[in-house]
Amino acid sequence: PLLTRLQQGVFAGLKQPDLELRSAFVRNRAKTRELQFSDKQILSLSIQFSSLRQLEGIINQIAALSFAQGKKISDNDFEKMVRQSGGIPLSEVTSTRIIEVCSENLEVSATDILGTKRSKEVSFARQVAMYLCRDLLRSSYPELGNIFGGKDHSTAIYSVKKIEQLLKVNKDTNNLFTRFKPQCLGLKVSTESLKFG
Repeated sequence: PLLTRLQQGVFAGLKQPDLELRSAFVRNRAKTRELQFSDKQILSLSIQFSSLRQLEGIINQIAALSFAQGKKISDNDFEKMVRQSGGIPLSEVTSTRIIEVCSENLEVSATDILGTKRSKEVSFARQVAMYLCRDLLRSSYPELGNIFGGKDHSTAIYSVKKIEQLLKVNKDTNNLFTRFKPQCLGLKVSTESLKFG
């Protein structure tokens, strides 16, 4: 029976590794090859390249260049290799892009996100945007306050902590960030099921 099935063709649906697994893979491979990746670089690679084969390929390229130069590759060389492999360096991600992503997908205007409205929808969109700026841009809390209309840094702290708590217990919030991060990087993803109540 097995031979018959193989002759007819057997199709197996294999699930793509999730972001956490890809990040762990990049971190492990970097350690094995004695590459000193920053957390930001690990995040950049694991978000933008969905398969372990792709990640293995670009890590091998970076390792080869590092070996040839006899030193750690520069941030510019890293970003150049990401771009050549079809990705977008995190240095090109801006708070404006992040706010636009949140605005479009959560159906809240950018003006409201940056403003003072406190409705449930607006507050959530603002919190998501603040968290993404903190996560992707490593913005400080005072910087977040300035980006979002001159708000107090305590508001930024509350927003980021609120999302961190949701990510621990809410599957929909995790799914949202899995979709939003690639969009912030300018990658094309499906926009289905992006609305959350």
